[in-house]
Amino acid sequence: MQASDVSRQILTEHRQKYLCGNYDVKTKTDDSPVTETDKRVEREIRSIISGAFPDHRMLGEEYGADAATAEYVWVIAPIDGTRQFIVGYPFYGTLITCAATAYPFLVLWKCTRPFCTKDTPW
Repeated sequence: MQASDVSRQILTEHRQKYLCGNYDVKTKTDDSPVTETDKRVEREIRSIISGAFPDHRMLGEEYGADAATAEYVWVIAPIDGTRQFIVGYPFYGTLITCAATAYPFLVLWKCTRPFCTKDTPW
């Protein structure tokens, strides 16, 4: 849960920068946008997870996989809705999933809307 809280904090801090037009958006090879905020959020999440679960591996949207196979793999979408984040449309969040032997057993969605103040596990 700490990783999703840190994500929300970073997104909240950086949102104003993007709303004021002070942003640098790059385009990935799949034509999707990526911001420095996407990368920072993923770096922070990876750091928190690797500190708590050093034997677990990660697959992130911005930095790829750190191992081809592992018993536990965390899948990270640092900003699910980067386009919305960039233009100020308030429907984006962070998605963190943990899979055990390729089967997801935990999905965490951290929404940034004011009415979404808690993690929602499905």
